[in-house]
Amino acid sequence: MLDSSKMREERTENMTAVYGNKIPKRVPISISLSSAILADYAKVDRKAVYWDPSLLKGALNELSDRIPSDTALYYGNTYTPVSTQTLGAIHKLMSDKGYMQHPNTHCMEDTEYEELSKDPYAFILDKCIPRLYEHLDPTLYGGKAIAALTQESIMQQVVRSKDFSMIAELNEKFGYFEGFGMGGFGRAPMDWIGDQLRSFSGVLSDVRRHRSKLIDALEASYAMCYKIALPPDLNNINRNATTGYQLHMATYLRGKRLCRSMVADLETNG
Repeated sequence: MLDSSKMREERTENMTAVYGNKIPKRVPISISLSSAILADYAKVDRKAVYWDPSLLKGALNELSDRIPSDTALYYGNTYTPVSTQTLGAIHKLMSDKGYMQHPNTHCMEDTEYEELSKDPYAFILDKCIPRLYEHLDPTLYGGKAIAALTQESIMQQVVRSKDFSMIAELNEKFGYFEGFGMGGFGRAPMDWIGDQLRSFSGVLSDVRRHRSKLIDALEASYAMCYKIALPPDLNNINRNATTGYQLHMATYLRGKRLCRSMVADLETNG
C-alpha cells in the first residue's frame, strides 16, 4: 500500500491533469459529505456540530477507511448558525432538527427596483442588510450592531480553526489531494436578486409583472456581482483554482413561454 505522501502526489497529478484539460491516469473521485450526514453517522447532535465540528473527527476517520475518495470527505458548511444566529438573520434559519434552511423571505419590495438600479451598493447597505440581519439594524440595536459583527467574526475564526485543523489531519493521514484553493465565488445577477432580495417566488412573479424594471436591475447589479466573483489576488492568479458562479434560476423559467411573453411585451411597448 502506498504511503500518504505518495498517494497525495498521485492524486495531485490526476487532479492537475483534469484541471489542465489533459487525460489523467484515472478519473479522480471527490466525495463531500455535509455535517448533517456525518453527525447522523456519528450519532451526535446536528446542532452541536455547527459550533464544534471536531465532534465529527471519529466518524470521518472511520469513513475515510471505507469510502474511496481523492479528497477529504468533509468540506464544512455553506450556511451555519455561527453567522446567521449571531447576526439575527431571517433568510437562513436552522430547523428544530438541525438543518439549515433558506426560507422564501425577501428584503426588497417590488416597488423598490428603481432604487436598486440607481445605486446597488447603497441600497444593499442602507436597506437590505438591516432587513435581512435584525442585529445589524441600527434602528433596533443601535451601536450593538458593531458588537454583533465582532462576535460573529470571532466565532467564525474559532469554528474555522477547528474545521481547518481537522481537514489538515485527514489530508495528512490519508494522503488526500489538498486542492488548488478557491478562485472566487459569485452569483449571476438573476440568482442574486432572487435568492437574496426578492425571494424565489417574488422574482419569478417580477419576470411577468415588472420585466423591464427587473432587466434594468440586472444590468445595474452586474458589475457588483462580477467584482464579488473575482479571485482575491488578481496579480497572482492560480489557473487551477475554480470560481463558483451560480446559474440555477434559469432552469425554473420556461424558455418558450418566456420568449413569447417578451416578444409580446416588445410589440406592445416598443
